Amino acid sequence: MGDNEGATTSVSMAYNLRSRVSEQERLNIESMYQAFVTGDMEAARNEHRIWAQLYAHDSIPPGRLANIDLTMGQYEEAIIEYRTALSLDPDNGMQYVNLANAYTFINRPDQTEAALRDAEARHVNPAAIDDILYCAAFLRHDAGAMDNIASRLLKQPNYEDQILNFESDSAAYTGHLGQGRELSEAAIASAEHEGEKELAAGYAAESALRDALAGNSEIAKLQARRALSMSDVSQVEAVAAIALALAGEAAQSEQVAADLSKRFPLNTAVQFNYLPVIKTAAVLSKDATKALQAIAPAQRYELGWMGNNLDFNGYPVYFRAEALLATHQGAVAAAEFQKIIDHPGVVLNEPIAALARLGLGRSYAMSGDREKAKNAYQDFLSLWKNADPDTPIYKQAKAEYANLR
Repeated sequence: MGDNEGATTSVSMAYNLRSRVSEQERLNIESMYQAFVTGDMEAARNEHRIWAQLYAHDSIPPGRLANIDLTMGQYEEAIIEYRTALSLDPDNGMQYVNLANAYTFINRPDQTEAALRDAEARHVNPAAIDDILYCAAFLRHDAGAMDNIASRLLKQPNYEDQILNFESDSAAYTGHLGQGRELSEAAIASAEHEGEKELAAGYAAESALRDALAGNSEIAKLQARRALSMSDVSQVEAVAAIALALAGEAAQSEQVAADLSKRFPLNTAVQFNYLPVIKTAAVLSKDATKALQAIAPAQRYELGWMGNNLDFNGYPVYFRAEALLATHQGAVAAAEFQKIIDHPGVVLNEPIAALARLGLGRSYAMSGDREKAKNAYQDFLSLWKNADPDTPIYKQAKAEYANLR
């Protein structure tokens, strides 16, 4: 239900009582504790593997291992684990939805849809299926299908806020930052109406990050501080901190980073994704070499799925590319920006999926390859052809492209 705080409290209580239960249930509790409370995914993986070895006919451990594989960016391995879970429990409809999601990450919309047909045959909530179908339609560049799915989901209880948030990302992806902002406000209001305070805060943080990346610094600051006032969940704090850093508020961003580091010393996402990106964003405009050093720890899980309540995938790659560009390593930066473009199922309609095309153009221009640079700029400007004209990064891109010609 999007209540991470409540989930963490319940799992912690169970963990303290684990001596009173059977071995199988104890393994369940201990593995959940590592995954949800400490956030140490390597430890969680080890706990689940022990459980799977001792109880080979239990379908839960492979399904959970698959979820862990997703957070580590090991999508092919996740598919194998989901299929193992389904072989043990073929009537588990939601496991087909999970499998479909994994296929989306590796950009296989046909297999995504096939898995969802299996889920539908097992009477899974149609809204849960539409949720993933929207992503598959995006990968197919099928705007009509996206609109139809969005219309259906807007009528579903507990899904209105999610689809409004998806739609806000889709709007911003094509440069419609103002429309994206309006849709984010609607998503926040919907989540608050449903009592989903963490989701509402997450949507505010995402909106802040989009504007920060686009150069709308004052708007980004306001929205990031709003998000921080709404929730102290790690992902909300992290995304808001990155927005603040990009908007020139490095001191406040670093305070949030210090708080996250203290509260989540073992958390894989915090230590190997969020903190490196926050630190990189904070120094990128001042000391590019230091920024490149700051992002180094994130390489281990750089394409992992970090989207519990909001999407945050691929950002370590993007910020490494930006740091490389700032240190005048155009050719290497181009390879990093291309990595984002080559993983559309991971980044989907996040702002960096579009901005990576601009970064690629800048990288080629720096390397002296004018033809490739022009093609990359054209790719970005075509995607943003009807973008909000006063968006700073859009105006910069047009000016840079004009100089190339």
